[in-house]
Amino acid sequence: MPSNHRLSALAANHTMSEAIRHLKRRFYGQSYQTSLQALLLQRNRANDGVSHRGEGGKRLFGYKLPEWQRPFVWDDKQCAKFIESIWLGVALSPFMVNDSLDTEISLILLDGQQRLTAIDRYWSGEFGVRGEDGNTYLWSELTQAEQRHFLRIPFPWLETNYESEADLRAAYDRHNFGGTAHTVDQRVTGPRTYSDKLTPDQNAAFEQYEAQCGMQPFGIEEFESGAITANELWRRNVRWIEDVSASITNMAFPTSNDDIQSTESSAAGSAIHGE
Repeated sequence: MPSNHRLSALAANHTMSEAIRHLKRRFYGQSYQTSLQALLLQRNRANDGVSHRGEGGKRLFGYKLPEWQRPFVWDDKQCAKFIESIWLGVALSPFMVNDSLDTEISLILLDGQQRLTAIDRYWSGEFGVRGEDGNTYLWSELTQAEQRHFLRIPFPWLETNYESEADLRAAYDRHNFGGTAHTVDQRVTGPRTYSDKLTPDQNAAFEQYEAQCGMQPFGIEEFESGAITANELWRRNVRWIEDVSASITNMAFPTSNDDIQSTESSAAGSAIHGE
């Protein structure tokens, strides 16, 4: 039978082996929930405060945007889709703000720049969002009741407590890299329906058209009224893109003196080197 000393040694070895079997926790934070109303008030106060204090650097809702973070990249369509999701009640992912005793890394917006910028731009009237009636409305075009409804919607956020920029950078990379983006054929809702009179394949073709040229197809109303056929609708949109492309291709770009000198230098260099 093992002695007490032997048992203690076995227990110590067991504890030590357990301690090194898993990673030590390095990232800490707490979950909170705010409202869009609170964010709007914070946005206005933060903008006034930053302007009054003459602070530099990029900020959003008063939060710092570090230079090493990706800039704002969403287009109007992506912004509108996100605001639509808020109206529809889709669960929102939390934005993330760091709180630290080190003022240099405190109040850094670690995650959520795209979403908060979309909200900020919506409130500033830079794009509109489609309503239930199919029309697009700017924030300023909504009634006070509609605006109050939007501002009551909750928005979760996380407060992190990293004490070094290295930890911030590591956390940023872990949150934003490592996943695999979905492809169009993996959408569970199927292709977008531009018209119920179009076949699923035709709707999918117009969705690909919109993804390629960045514009919604036009002439849908005429097609639904019977004024044009599906093939005429497609040809009209494709022809418009071809005409625009041809117009751009045929545009003469003015040549500057620097361009002429650069061309002459290149020609001289080619002659010297026998090219």
